Amino acid sequence: FARWDSEGEELYVTRSMAIHPEFEYVEDSAVPKFTIESGTYSDPQTVGLYSLSSNTKIYYYVESMSLESEDYDDVAIITEDMFTEYEAPIEINESSIIHAYAVSSEKNKSDFTSVSLYIGEEQPTEPSTEEPTTAPTEPPTVEPTDPTEAETIILGDVDGDGEVTIIDATCIQRHLAELPTVEFVEKAADTDEDEEVTIIDATCIQRHLAQLPTNDRIGKHKNK
Repeated sequence: FARWDSEGEELYVTRSMAIHPEFEYVEDSAVPKFTIESGTYSDPQTVGLYSLSSNTKIYYYVESMSLESEDYDDVAIITEDMFTEYEAPIEINESSIIHAYAVSSEKNKSDFTSVSLYIGEEQPTEPSTEEPTTAPTEPPTVEPTDPTEAETIILGDVDGDGEVTIIDATCIQRHLAELPTVEFVEKAADTDEDEEVTIIDATCIQRHLAQLPTNDRIGKHKNK
């Protein structure tokens, strides 16, 4: 067993207690796939989910991008009880993020994945914060004593192209699914800054682009 209910009772039991064994399978389920990619669409979309593995159940949750809240902690936490078993294609009539995971027979549940759909609107992009000036567009830089001090990244700019877009969220999803990406800046991908890259980091970018509450440091420079 991973642990007892009370420390010091590993070798004997001094009181009545219930013991719940914890176990996991050797192999994880494959991440489910969407029939549509993240992007902007002029009309409502019908989205399908599927798995390449047999004996697999898929669960999904649709998060509306029209949700407004000032408390990021209240809206950013997505729990398994919010998910519904997938049985038929999903009708998306407004801009939304669809979250999903899969569970195959005798395998652990898969990692979470998601897709962002912008319906009837332009896909949001990172707004420019550059102040109007008559000076050259490239500001002068001061060479530090230690060259590494000058190396910075933009949090959320996973593909390193200088801006935060939906492509960056897709890069994280492909990385987690062990699919090839043209470029992957790992420190920029950790958008919730918890020292690891998970599907939550892709969701943070999606929420940032939809102007929903998330880590307000996304889109800003940080040291490598």
